Amino acid sequence: MKGSFLLMLRLLFYRPLVVVLLLLFYAVGAFFLVIIDSPQRALPFAIMEAIAAAGCAAILTERISRFSLSAGTLGIPDHARIMRLVQGWFLLLFAVFPAALELACGMGIFQCIALCTVAIAIGVALARYGAWIFVVPVAAQLLPRDMLFQSAPLQLGLALLAAWIVWRWFELPEAAERAATLAPTALADAQHELTENTTVEHAGQLEAEGSSAAVDALIETASVELRSGLVSPRMLSIGLGYDSGTQWRAVGYGIVVGVAAIALGRRVWLSAFKPYVVVTFYCCFALVGRLQQIISRWMHTPTEQSLLRLAPRWPPELATKKTVLRTVVSVQRGAMAAWLLISLLSLQLGWITFNMLLLGALGMVMASIASSSAALATLSRNRVPEISLYTILIALTVVVGAGLLLLAPEHGLGWAGAGAVLMILPPAVIVPLYLRRPLRMPLEVDPRALKRVRF
Repeated sequence: MKGSFLLMLRLLFYRPLVVVLLLLFYAVGAFFLVIIDSPQRALPFAIMEAIAAAGCAAILTERISRFSLSAGTLGIPDHARIMRLVQGWFLLLFAVFPAALELACGMGIFQCIALCTVAIAIGVALARYGAWIFVVPVAAQLLPRDMLFQSAPLQLGLALLAAWIVWRWFELPEAAERAATLAPTALADAQHELTENTTVEHAGQLEAEGSSAAVDALIETASVELRSGLVSPRMLSIGLGYDSGTQWRAVGYGIVVGVAAIALGRRVWLSAFKPYVVVTFYCCFALVGRLQQIISRWMHTPTEQSLLRLAPRWPPELATKKTVLRTVVSVQRGAMAAWLLISLLSLQLGWITFNMLLLGALGMVMASIASSSAALATLSRNRVPEISLYTILIALTVVVGAGLLLLAPEHGLGWAGAGAVLMILPPAVIVPLYLRRPLRMPLEVDPRALKRVRF
């Protein structure tokens, strides 16, 4: 039992940053618990503890899944039982003890159970189904806060749903080990034993669908560009394995969904402000995601980059850098176009005001500047570290600048000028620095950073 508890601590607090963030959340919660003098004084502490528990649950779930897959591949005995003990210690430390403390501070029993179990269930769900992260803010907006904190039946229902998710969570070690043991069966696939006629028929079917012809045309176009001494975003995307184009059909679908979400939100909240903020947030999320995909491919393709630079007609460094800059700008077109058309249509229909549109524009510009500057700063590093302080500094600078712009109407033009300078400062410094420094191709990356970046 003691060994499983120590294992839980090692799995969870394997980075000092996790310990620092956890202590920060608990310190803020304890501060509210001390300074607030009301019957609901334990609620802020409970919320901060729930956020910390959700993050820790996501970290532990990812670690258990990874090590259980390795244990299943290696055939380590009794591993699943030890991992279940680790999960039990985690529930005791992050659910039972906090719930007892919150109950002693005057919170209702259903409130305590619901907050602690739902927080852990959210963390587990995000670790297993991270693509559905957008459900959390949407559900938080759809459920009235008064009803969430005062309705005992709703709290009991959420606690039961979370308990079912946690129950399924205890099956994760065995499921991961079982999946690892079945993985070698994919190597026993008999597709290589197909007859020649079947292979020819299959190839003809692919050509009929046009996929082979499309790929050949794309490679031929890139070859012509390379022979002419040009380098385009498309050429880099083929070499490094990412998408540099814009899927305009998907953008159109996103516009339809965004407009429908705002229309539905107006009926639920009698105002378009909340749904418009949510739609703008997801446009920002899509924009940042495209840039993260590019950086991830640069970090994971050192061999491909070395081969590209060995090509006899590969362009000089400055041309390659300018192509990277064009790529950083071009991949943002889809998200920008979707947000702009949704905003203009909502403004034309009278759903939002011009001030709301300006607020959304500030959010999109903030996301674009911060993510673009961070991407170029990463590509200009001698060695990409596991945790980039430059990225944190860039994000903080842009956020502070945006905050000053928001407060400018109350404090005058000086605040507006300072905010604009802070927002423009990162790209104004990083773009010339990136063009002046030697081209990092291949990009040298700390191996620990490769474990952290997964897209």
